Amino acid sequence: MNTPMKRRSKSMKLCNSSSRQPLGDAAARCHITPLPEGYEDQGRFNSVLLTAGNVIFDIVIGDSYFRYDVVSVGQLDKVQVIDAMWDNREKRREEPFLSLRLMHAEETHLLLALDDEERKSLLGFASAVSAVRNPEK
Repeated sequence: MNTPMKRRSKSMKLCNSSSRQPLGDAAARCHITPLPEGYEDQGRFNSVLLTAGNVIFDIVIGDSYFRYDVVSVGQLDKVQVIDAMWDNREKRREEPFLSLRLMHAEETHLLLALDDEERKSLLGFASAVSAVRNPEK
């Protein structure tokens, strides 16, 4: 398992101020988290957006780096949530983390949550994707 290293900053408040709730007509759900040092080359934070049209934008933004992937929820082959521990060598202890993997074809979109606020947001995002992908009848 890749070990998250240093965190760059506390959770970013770029989504709606009421803790990442619906953002209007275009966006249904959003999750933003800072990336651990070295996690993705030159990436500062990761943002994932679920639109009202059930399209996911996975965005990584850094100082001199920007990338985004776009995938329809209907194209996802698998949605996986992992709740586990990682070895924080800096603090010399194990700490909980939550990850959400959105898989389709040969690609995996991986989102991390390292603190309680991020975990709540990521679980909400996972729930929204699951509700679209597997609606109850």
